[in-house]
Amino acid sequence: MKGTQALALRTTTTAVTYAQLYRQALTASKQLATMTAQVIVIPMARTIQTVVQVVACQLSQRPFVPVAPDVSQRQLQAVAAHFRSTFVWGTIGQRFQGRSEAGALPPDTLFVGFTSGTTGAPKGFVRNCASWQASFQAFQQVFHLPMAPVMVLTPLHYSLGLYALLQSLHAGQCFWLDVTQLATAPPHSLVFAVPAVVQYQLAACSSKTLTVVLGGEQVTPTLRTAFYQKLPASRLFDFYGASETSFIAANLHRLPPAQVVGRLFPKVQVRLTHGTDQGCGEIEICSPQNFQGYWQAGRFRPATTWVATGDIGCWAGEQLMVCGRRDRRINRKGEKIFPEQLVLRLQQHPAIAAVRITGATRVTATIVWQGTPLTVTAINQFLAQQPGRKVKIDQLITVDQLPHAASGKGI
Repeated sequence: MKGTQALALRTTTTAVTYAQLYRQALTASKQLATMTAQVIVIPMARTIQTVVQVVACQLSQRPFVPVAPDVSQRQLQAVAAHFRSTFVWGTIGQRFQGRSEAGALPPDTLFVGFTSGTTGAPKGFVRNCASWQASFQAFQQVFHLPMAPVMVLTPLHYSLGLYALLQSLHAGQCFWLDVTQLATAPPHSLVFAVPAVVQYQLAACSSKTLTVVLGGEQVTPTLRTAFYQKLPASRLFDFYGASETSFIAANLHRLPPAQVVGRLFPKVQVRLTHGTDQGCGEIEICSPQNFQGYWQAGRFRPATTWVATGDIGCWAGEQLMVCGRRDRRINRKGEKIFPEQLVLRLQQHPAIAAVRITGATRVTATIVWQGTPLTVTAINQFLAQQPGRKVKIDQLITVDQLPHAASGKGI
């Protein structure tokens, strides 16, 4: 990085070489030398200064916490409560004192990312440089992509956004900071995104050649077909993984079977535990890409060798298939139903633009229509014609749009 004049970062108005980035980060790292804060909090705005701060933390071997660029004071205080002390490296630096009794982070910690807390109290997942370097190497081994400009359509404080940024810098590529629309992506770019964002942005695209890598959710056959109809010269890949595990499996085929997430990445081991009545089990991962452990309320809890994903899956030959989330599975009088499987079937109906399945003991379909709305009876007649185990819905809700998280994932 120190001497190369290759471009590291670009915006629509500015370009920064790797040599310039290194010099700026080295200067910024001197600001950290006298700080005693346990972690450095970085609001991840899409600016050159943000990247300088991230690289400065790496040069100084100071763990950082990525947060939303519009983070509120309340949210900052909630993050600070997990540590002894924090420094918020924004336009106006702030210092917070937190838990005086907080323990120590592992000495090789790169960053601590926090979960959304939708399934309980937010907790931090701890990643070190070695685990992410293993992810960078695995990515290159599997995808074999040429050097190209990189952009990401999700916010930089989420795992996918941060990964895309650091992977780009590790590979010596040029990262576009302010391009967040597929339609404005430079030709031949490498684009990281979640499926819901691409599905939403695809209509505005004109024909161009891109390489798009999707993660965070399963890619439906409907989206794959629409992608190649709109961008026939482009390539679409997707991977299965999590914040705690990085890459697990990858799909390299143009139209893989539904719910098949592909072949395992190098050095990744999978075991299926707590078998279900459908011959599947909970997916657990052993991998050099796995995270180091959780950080919560000032305490570090090391990860186990095998990390549970919370997903139920099975094998389809040498490829991994994901049935759905264990905690979303519906139990209707003993009938086990995975919402994800039902969504895939319903999305094949031409009148359905988007659908979400929820329920505890009854199955509810929340649908956005793009044609004449159907009744519950008509939907169940359609489902009865689909291959596989027969499943019915119990009730129907019509909406104009489905909610999405800030990351772009469906809720």
